[in-house]
Amino acid sequence: MCIAIAATIPKDVASKRNYFIINPIFGKKLLVIFPYLAVAVLIGFTLKEQTSSATLITGNCIAFVFVLIRHTIVRMQNKDLTETLKVFNNQLEQTVSQRTKDLINKSNDLVKNQERFKSLYEYHPDPILTIDSNGIVFNINQSGSMLLGEDSAALIGKECFSIFLDEDKSELKVAIKKGRRCSSSSLQLRVKNNNMKDIHFWYVTIVPIMIEGQAFGSYVMVKDITKMKQQQDEINYLAFHDTVTEIGNRTFFQQELDRSIKHAQKSQDKFGLLYIDLNRFKTINDTLGHSIGDRVLKEVAKRFRTCLSPTIPLARIGGDEFAIIVHNRTEQQLLDLCETLFSITEEPFLVNQHSFYLTLSIGIAVYPFGGINTTTLLQHADIAMYSAKEKGNNAVCMYDETLSKKITRRLRLEQDLPNALENNELFLLYQPQIDSKTGIVIGAEALIRWQHPELGLISPFEFIPIAEDTSQIISIGKWTLQEACRQLKEWHSAGYVNLKMGINLSAIEFEQKGFVQTIISTIKEVGVPANSIDLELTERIAMVDEKETLSKLKALKSYGVHLSIDDFGTGYSSLAYLPLYPIDTLKIPREFVNRIGTSTDGNEIIQTIISLAHTLNMKVIAEGVETKEQLTVLQRNACYLIQGYYYSKPVNEDEFIDFLSTMRFK
Repeated sequence: MCIAIAATIPKDVASKRNYFIINPIFGKKLLVIFPYLAVAVLIGFTLKEQTSSATLITGNCIAFVFVLIRHTIVRMQNKDLTETLKVFNNQLEQTVSQRTKDLINKSNDLVKNQERFKSLYEYHPDPILTIDSNGIVFNINQSGSMLLGEDSAALIGKECFSIFLDEDKSELKVAIKKGRRCSSSSLQLRVKNNNMKDIHFWYVTIVPIMIEGQAFGSYVMVKDITKMKQQQDEINYLAFHDTVTEIGNRTFFQQELDRSIKHAQKSQDKFGLLYIDLNRFKTINDTLGHSIGDRVLKEVAKRFRTCLSPTIPLARIGGDEFAIIVHNRTEQQLLDLCETLFSITEEPFLVNQHSFYLTLSIGIAVYPFGGINTTTLLQHADIAMYSAKEKGNNAVCMYDETLSKKITRRLRLEQDLPNALENNELFLLYQPQIDSKTGIVIGAEALIRWQHPELGLISPFEFIPIAEDTSQIISIGKWTLQEACRQLKEWHSAGYVNLKMGINLSAIEFEQKGFVQTIISTIKEVGVPANSIDLELTERIAMVDEKETLSKLKALKSYGVHLSIDDFGTGYSSLAYLPLYPIDTLKIPREFVNRIGTSTDGNEIIQTIISLAHTLNMKVIAEGVETKEQLTVLQRNACYLIQGYYYSKPVNEDEFIDFLSTMRFK
């Protein structure tokens, strides 16, 4: 019974069961005592009954021993169990502690992440708006507030569409709908600003806000690309416009030409390409500088634009070259347009007290006869323009197949000209100058010719422009000066000591630094009197720096050289320079002489030039005189010095001596 009671006594003071007989704390002690007490009671009853059975006593002793052993084992097991429980308890405490730390760390990380996101959102340099799935704004970061200004606070709780142009709202709504489907979008939108006075451009990226796989609105990230858009527009403008004239450039024109060709292919229409060159414009740039030249170009473009419809493409495609595309015009209408362009450039161009009279050369190529692609049309119009240039001022030429042969010839001459001097292909002819009042030969003008070994005799009107364009004119000019002086020396040695020699010099030669020294040294080297040399200069020298020009002319005059202005009135017609420069003679060009008797103003022009020369104490020589009528008009106006076919064509040195023998010579 004691053993049974011991087995039922609670072992743990923490037991939830309540025993009213035995206190749990005292029961723990009885748990140990009762087994021994049971054995002792058993032995006591045995002794009291005086049972002498040795077997019973032995059995009780054995039972006592077993109880003792059991108790020892139980104590050992309980001790092990206690140690195990302690280990488990420590592990449990460590686990709970670690989990608590992890939870705290996760909580801290969550707070930090929230702070990081808040910092990223609030302080991001790009404006960010937070909207719900319907486009209602419920948050704006600092950059967004700065961008929107006073409108940012008013935008909270309202649709974001209100700040964009009406034309862009539909595109934005589509992007927001895509955000509901967990898809991001990027688009360019226009934004109202300053009561619609300005339009800003935003590049907007819409990113959906995802929570557990569901979209709960979007972030609207903004980049203000207004400045970049303006810069891009400026770049695009510069890419297709000429910065000097502010009209289209070559790239623009080629695009327009491509577009015109494609349209014409579909509609079976024709259109004309006008290729325009400003004659002698290079001289303005070379002598007065590019700033003056640019102002002239700008004025030319302005005049062209005034006589053209706004839809007609006009472009500057080269230094002094312009181009126009004209649709639905007949060939005659194209020619009429060219006449209009000629007329609007007849008025002088006034720049910095300089007066310029420009003329044009226009080439026309008509699609499809003049070419079926951009390259061919431009090339053929260019060829036609060069052909027009050969005709003279304000000339127009329409492309046909024969012009290709002309340009091929020009390229051939340009290629062969450098070898002409070395191969002795250049030579001089001399056209007599006569005093018609006395019939005396006063001198001659040296005129250069080119005898090409395959192409035959080449006119100076054909190869001199090539020489000027390729700078061959410098070496050709030196040779001409030496050869003319040498021939004059021979005539003087033959007894014609009063003859003078007129030698043409280009403005390009005049602009060379050693020009004066070259003239003087050549005269000295050959040994002819300086006053027997008449240097014929064009009006273009007046476009060189005034001080430099005056210095060179005075240096030549001081040495005794005679100075003439050739082709007066056909180029840079400014009367201002004539009194400034020490000019001895004005030469009336054949263009004006040919108008005598053929136009109402022909005689008046001649009279004006002669009167001007006499007023300035200058002599006058008329070139290109071919008829008795021309001679009579000139003599009536007191112009007696004559040069032209009326007396003699240009001849070689032997023929010139023969001519002298038929004329009076002083």
